[in-house]
Amino acid sequence: MKSKLYKKKTIVLLGGPTASGKSDLALDLAKLIDGEIINADSMQVYKNFPILTSQPPISFKNSVKHHMYGYFETNKSYNGSIWLKDAIKKIKKVLLDKKTPIIVGGTGLYLEFISKGISNIPNITKKTKNKVEKLFLQKNLINIYDYLMDIDPKYAKKINYNDKLRITRAIEVYFETKKNISFFHKKRMENQSFDFFKVLLAPSKEKILINCTSRLEKMLNIGVIDEFKRNYKKVQNCNIKKAIGYQEIDAYLKNKISLLDMSKTIISNTRKYSKRQFTWFNNRYEEQIKVDSYKKSSLILETLSKIT
Repeated sequence: MKSKLYKKKTIVLLGGPTASGKSDLALDLAKLIDGEIINADSMQVYKNFPILTSQPPISFKNSVKHHMYGYFETNKSYNGSIWLKDAIKKIKKVLLDKKTPIIVGGTGLYLEFISKGISNIPNITKKTKNKVEKLFLQKNLINIYDYLMDIDPKYAKKINYNDKLRITRAIEVYFETKKNISFFHKKRMENQSFDFFKVLLAPSKEKILINCTSRLEKMLNIGVIDEFKRNYKKVQNCNIKKAIGYQEIDAYLKNKISLLDMSKTIISNTRKYSKRQFTWFNNRYEEQIKVDSYKKSSLILETLSKIT
């Protein structure tokens, strides 16, 4: 199995919502296929907050090599382009070492970038941004969404009518290039040098809730609040502030909310985020196998054996 996979440059992509058990499944799978794990979670790349971002524990890392966890400074901005460049380097190194790369995370776009590439959209000028800002002052969001439906119905149907961020981006691209954003998505170059095997871990909503609750209890027990106190001053304009739990713990330490309210809010926000991830993976991931438990590594191995 080992030689087959690395010789064919097969890369396992393991996606799924938060609190689904991806780290456990990745570890079991890595042991079965002699693999190494590469992070595809936009929060777990940051240093100083391993508990807050639920990075795999030291015991996992001692058992199987893990890459791109806690490697990026918390005072710097991170994006998909940085991740893709670093991930490709790691993939090549893992294959060179005759191991199978297992890319695991809940940031679906990262998994899409590695398998399909990033759209080569030109930079948006300040002039265009100002033009779009004026448009939003003149028309309401529904009207602008209708306009997007006229110029790019394919993309408009993929997003929500009140998703201002994506609507703005699509209009900016059209004003800047005279081409709609779907044109650039079609132009993405697929990464032909690798074969991808996509796994989706999708437990029931009830199981996700249980996992969210138990994970928070564990985070509190092993010191997430002390971790926050030690490191929050190191954070400047960094995406780590968007990590679930960051704002809630900050509010608790400033005596704005109680510990109980903090815990309830973290669990609620984690569930909501998980639901959004479910929607994304169901619409865009195109997995070759879906499992509902991290204990299904042998089933994945069986499926993988049939197609490689």
